[in-house]
Amino acid sequence: MVLEYLRKILMDLNTRIKIKEQELIHGKGMTIYELADKLNKSYSYLCRISSPTEELPFPVELAVPAMKYKKNYDLLKTMALECGFALVKLPRTTGSKGERTDIAADYQESLSKVVPLLLDFFTSQNEESFRKILKALEEIVAKSLAVEKYVCKIAKGQLELDL
Repeated sequence: MVLEYLRKILMDLNTRIKIKEQELIHGKGMTIYELADKLNKSYSYLCRISSPTEELPFPVELAVPAMKYKKNYDLLKTMALECGFALVKLPRTTGSKGERTDIAADYQESLSKVVPLLLDFFTSQNEESFRKILKALEEIVAKSLAVEKYVCKIAKGQLELDL
């Protein structure tokens, strides 16, 4: 089962990117007509550049605003993965002292959830356990980066006070 799922994922890069472009333009959120209006492009042009059967390139100068309008960054995530990077959205942290304990507790709870999911995947190796562990690992990466950002912010404030 996992192999079948991986085969679906491992289609050629151009096809995967075209599918993500199509999902971006035609996916949930604002309609393609609203998006065309916001991007100042025609409906038919957006349909053509996002079609997997067309050879037209999808301009980056349209992709970034479209991702922001639709709040869908799957295209960017696909490109980042292809280049060996992980793309995660950093959660906002306000920085109150009471929040520090909550951040540590939330991070520890997330870490403790990953281990059983990882062990489950190692024993069962099915599509469901594969999806669960990928989602949990992605959450851990996002939280790790958010905690790193918060720690650097605190350290920077401390360093400024020490000067």
